[in-house]
Amino acid sequence: MTRQVPADILEALRRGRRFLAVLHENPDGDSLGTTFGLALALESLGKEVVVAGGDTLPPAYAFLPGSDRLRGPAEVTGPFDTAILPDCAALDRTGAVLPAVQACPVVLNIDHHGSNDGFGTHTWVAPEASAAGELAYHLVLALGAKLTPAVAICLYTAIVTDTGSFHYESTTPECLEIAAALVRAGASPWLVASRLYETRSESSLRLLARALNTLEVSPRGKVAWVSLTPGDFVSAGAPESESDGIVNYPRQIDGVEVALFFRVLGPDQVRVGFRSRGRVDVAALAARFGGGGHTKAAGCVAAGGLGAVKAKVLQVALEAAGE
Repeated sequence: MTRQVPADILEALRRGRRFLAVLHENPDGDSLGTTFGLALALESLGKEVVVAGGDTLPPAYAFLPGSDRLRGPAEVTGPFDTAILPDCAALDRTGAVLPAVQACPVVLNIDHHGSNDGFGTHTWVAPEASAAGELAYHLVLALGAKLTPAVAICLYTAIVTDTGSFHYESTTPECLEIAAALVRAGASPWLVASRLYETRSESSLRLLARALNTLEVSPRGKVAWVSLTPGDFVSAGAPESESDGIVNYPRQIDGVEVALFFRVLGPDQVRVGFRSRGRVDVAALAARFGGGGHTKAAGCVAAGGLGAVKAKVLQVALEAAGE
């Protein structure tokens, strides 16, 4: 269960005194859990840490210890000697916090995306890891920080969400062993599961209903997709964060190899979520539109209207799926 932490990453964390810990755009459970968990661990060692992100906290993750300290770009006041970017495959994914990151003399890139472009002063990218939270667990131990219940809950959440509650093929013996260690340290599986999977707002269900009403399936049943517009969010009374996980619904259809979720961001910008059952590398598909991710879960932001983006993305998805 022991993973070797790169010496340069460890030394930078030991030498740093004032850290900027940054969430990536549209933060998911891995980004949130890993970032909050590392921040709490570093603070226990006497470091000062400011957690920042360009997006508001998704309501479902308000239970995470340290989540109340999330700061927006306008609230970030330097200087910082070190920036930590967990679960972030590219520097520009820091969004509005990018200028603050660029002002840091040391930038630590700690990630598990195979599409990571290797940015940063020091880089630790381990695509074989189930989640960035798995790497953070080893960092906490290597630093000699105490694995408190608060840190354990954050890192457990990171691993649970990025493995699909241990459903995905990324679930390894190592990540299960780490999850067990985190539970022994005080993480509550029921607390995490109940907040993330057993509690839904009315608006999130109304938004899901609107998305499922757009469901389309290709003639041979290998590709399925749904879409949402800004008007759908208004009608449902839902924040953007409540669209998380919608892309997984079309993937559940028997026979579907690739699932897509088109979310209109503006008149000429569409965010596309890709999911695969395993045969198709959707990270490669997303990369064709300037995005990236994992082989089974990826995303991009494509220029153009919804109809034009759908046509372009579906063309490559259908070809990849064998249609």
